[in-house]
Amino acid sequence: MLITKVNEISLVDDNSIVIPILSSNKLHPAKDELCLLFIKNGSNEYMIPINHPESSHQIILSEIIEFFILKAQSIWVFDKKTFLHCLPELYSLDIYDINMLNYFDNNEALDIDNITTPAHSFYENKYRNFSKINRVIPILKHQEKCSRLAEIALKSRELKVTNSFKAYCNAVLYNLYRIEKSGINQADIIKHTEYNLYTAAGRPSNRYGGTNYAALNKDDGSRRQYWSRFKMGGMLEFDFDAYHLRLIANLIDYKLPETSVHEYLGKQYFGKDTLTKEEYGNAKEISFKVLYGGIPKEFMNIEFFRKTISFINDLWLEWSSKKCIHTYLLKRPIYAKNHIEMNKQKLFNYYIQAYETEQNIIIMNDIFKVLEGYNSKLVLYTYDSFLFDFNMKDGTNFMKDIKKAMKYPIKAQFGANYDDMKDVSDKI
Repeated sequence: MLITKVNEISLVDDNSIVIPILSSNKLHPAKDELCLLFIKNGSNEYMIPINHPESSHQIILSEIIEFFILKAQSIWVFDKKTFLHCLPELYSLDIYDINMLNYFDNNEALDIDNITTPAHSFYENKYRNFSKINRVIPILKHQEKCSRLAEIALKSRELKVTNSFKAYCNAVLYNLYRIEKSGINQADIIKHTEYNLYTAAGRPSNRYGGTNYAALNKDDGSRRQYWSRFKMGGMLEFDFDAYHLRLIANLIDYKLPETSVHEYLGKQYFGKDTLTKEEYGNAKEISFKVLYGGIPKEFMNIEFFRKTISFINDLWLEWSSKKCIHTYLLKRPIYAKNHIEMNKQKLFNYYIQAYETEQNIIIMNDIFKVLEGYNSKLVLYTYDSFLFDFNMKDGTNFMKDIKKAMKYPIKAQFGANYDDMKDVSDKI
């Protein structure tokens, strides 16, 4: 049903499926505009024209926002981050992600890229260079496609909705959206990134427009193009010190020093009270090899590794008996049915990566609270670090507040761009 007034929409229950249709298929949703909005509630289907020339009655976006706030407590979408880029005013609603629900059960997002109509294929081929292609495709054909997507959504919604799933929707996806929204300044143009949580281990990748933001090369100068958007600004990065080692210490109830973990363990590797620079470098390499490749017998005399191997064995026993484990913080299930070629060490690596991701999301909650009182922006998150576009007006108080929010020992770097950065840890 094509509506002309918002009051024509009737919600018979609180489980609406909402599909935003953007004007373009090529732009990042943060830079795109809404063309149409599809709603399925019960047996009712509605097409809401917002910016489509076929309809003589365009619905004002503010009316849609007010309607949802007043009438809907929760809604279902295929991509919560995209939805929020379109309708950020609705962040306070319970917005449940259908792809995330499927991921919880099958360890993958839904494959819906092939859901289309002959009309979509025709127009997309004929007008492939037209940036606002969805404004050309007839509204009825958009509804036809959305109806098919809604049926898939209804089937997926039969999967179990848990508190863990809700936590991922309300915290993980929301915080990643907020980073995407900030964007990162590249040659005086704000570029938006795109986080993808639907990976084998649940550790988000971040790739958009041909750029892998999760793995920007540190040595080839490619980071030099990212500068502050502020006239008096710079790039400020906080890195966790030996993050995985500290997370493992939490799991095994082992107290690590606030000072360098690599130095602490290196003294036990080499049986020395003081390490040379070379030995310190070797200690870092040994720790990573031990943790991700297995713990050799010669290090079993070190309590930290002895307790770690015990934890790994217990985790594997649970996996073997229950065919499932749950992540440490948010209790996301990891099912054996989705990981046929699992082994003991791989399982441990997945578990730690999930712990890292969930801990970072929780830390982000505190970081965003800090940001409310400052001008600086969180523009990139990459596993064990957070990059800020730093406004100099925020001063060292900002640095101290962020350091406190990050909870674990950190190192800080500052520079005019993301490449030319110097250690400023002693300043905070």
